[in-house]
Amino acid sequence: MKSLLTLLTFCVCTIPNLLSGATCVWVGGGGNGNWDEPSKWSCVAVPGPGDDVIIATGTNVTRNSSVTVQSLLLQNA
Repeated sequence: MKSLLTLLTFCVCTIPNLLSGATCVWVGGGGNGNWDEPSKWSCVAVPGPGDDVIIATGTNVTRNSSVTVQSLLLQNA
């Protein structure tokens, strides 16, 4: 019973975090400006449909196909 309660508590605490998106800031890091490289993002993942994306103006980011994100903010550096 204790194991079941522990598992239930873990699920209740974890699932909302999995369903909500992250805020991903473009950090670049030299080389190319490929959107699809997780290391180029502060969230260490390629942003997806539930994520808020922030890119500094004057930054070159390359994307060769469409992408869906929750929001996109182009911010003065």
